Amino acid sequence: MRYHDTIDNKLLLELYKDEFEYDNKSNIALVYNYVPKFILLSIALTMQKKLHLIGEKEKDNQIEDIWKIWEQNNMQTLKYKIALHYFLFKEVNLEAVWEGEDKITGTRIILHDPDSVKIEKLGDQIIKVTINSKELDENGKTVNIKKILTRNTISIQRGEENPEIKDNLYDSIPFVHIENSNYRIKSLIRLQDTENRYEGYLDALFDLHADPILFDDLGEAFRAKELKKETSIKISNDKTKIRKFLHYPRDSKGASMLESNGAMAQRIQEQQDKIWDKIKRLYPEIVLMEMLQSSGNITGVGLDKKLIEITTSINYARGEIKNALEELNELIGWLVNNNKSKTQIDFEDIIPKSFNDIIQEVSKATGLLSKDWQLNRLENNGIINSAEEELKKQKKEVQANPMGW
Repeated sequence: MRYHDTIDNKLLLELYKDEFEYDNKSNIALVYNYVPKFILLSIALTMQKKLHLIGEKEKDNQIEDIWKIWEQNNMQTLKYKIALHYFLFKEVNLEAVWEGEDKITGTRIILHDPDSVKIEKLGDQIIKVTINSKELDENGKTVNIKKILTRNTISIQRGEENPEIKDNLYDSIPFVHIENSNYRIKSLIRLQDTENRYEGYLDALFDLHADPILFDDLGEAFRAKELKKETSIKISNDKTKIRKFLHYPRDSKGASMLESNGAMAQRIQEQQDKIWDKIKRLYPEIVLMEMLQSSGNITGVGLDKKLIEITTSINYARGEIKNALEELNELIGWLVNNNKSKTQIDFEDIIPKSFNDIIQEVSKATGLLSKDWQLNRLENNGIINSAEEELKKQKKEVQANPMGW
């Protein structure tokens, strides 16, 4: 049985925020949720510290323009959101648009919600991009915007107005789309679903021991009702009570059955252990987060070994995100200077110099969510001793260097 037969972006976001709850009918609790740990550490190691922008020396002025646009759009924060979309939603959709008189201050970098974008392909080639968004008009009313991009035209329709169609002067569709070809979240959700289901089974078995079997069986209660005889048996509406009636009729050896259930509980726990071993093997990022939370400070062989296991996956992600950002810079260069500027994105080393570096980056990645969420989550998970003190430090850093570079 799978509890998430359909995994959509809404569910992914709920799991990432640790806000998902099973419905009451399933009788299952979300005891194990590894999605936030996996996503946060993946983002932290992929986008840690500073992105370096390198270009041809003879085009220093053009590279400087792109850098200014990066700062104008606060790429320090945006880069974490780009990585979040990559790891959580499997795709990144970026657009650069010129919306003002000044080309530097008027150029916006937009990260689109994946549900608002529809991509049409011919083979591996993108032939059409449809973007649905909303904006406020001069009266403060919400207006639906539909933009259609092709190699030849750009069409923008606001509300019920006729579409405004103009030629696409760019040599391709002015849009950057990448997909995570090493997407691993869905299989993780399947594993944790199974682990949570087994946890539900254990809860039921433990409840049977804590609240012993009732004397009469359910069948006797029904027979008494059919014969219109009075009966003192009260059938509880509680799901586990009914299960006890069904599993333990009056003529069975209740004690033996309870012993059998003890053996079954042991087998279920063994299955849970197997699932956890599989998660540790397939998702070393989660293991590292567990180590960070439980040990307080990790250095030496233990830290290095886990980081090395993660390096391949992070390098893979960096390669795909790097290509997307360099493609985005070509588009920005064309918008600003009518020239597709060739740039190179360089990352910091994957393996941080210290435990504190990892904690700092995880904190920044967590900061994609609300500050309240960040404070509660970091403190509850024991990632830092005092989230409030950490927040004060971050505010001082922002005051000292507003752009965060």
